[in-house]
Amino acid sequence: MSESQNSVNETLFKTGRPTKPVHYAYEIEPWDVIRDWNLDFWEGNAIKYICRAGGKDGNSRAQDIRKAIENLKEVYQQCLEDEVNG
Repeated sequence: MSESQNSVNETLFKTGRPTKPVHYAYEIEPWDVIRDWNLDFWEGNAIKYICRAGGKDGNSRAQDIRKAIENLKEVYQQCLEDEVNG
């Protein structure tokens, strides 16, 4: 690893969590819910999109809800596969 990569890594570890973006201006953050509820990738993404729906510049509420639905469709498909496979 180069010296500059080491410097970047050290900076990341010292600063902890990144600055909270404006579109996640809530007391409880999505990543806390995702971690505390032990959600998988797809479930976590759905939560993220629902929480920020319409709040991120360039994304309408409908776009974010559609993204959440797409992630939930994947969760649903996995549930169906789990039922079939026992």
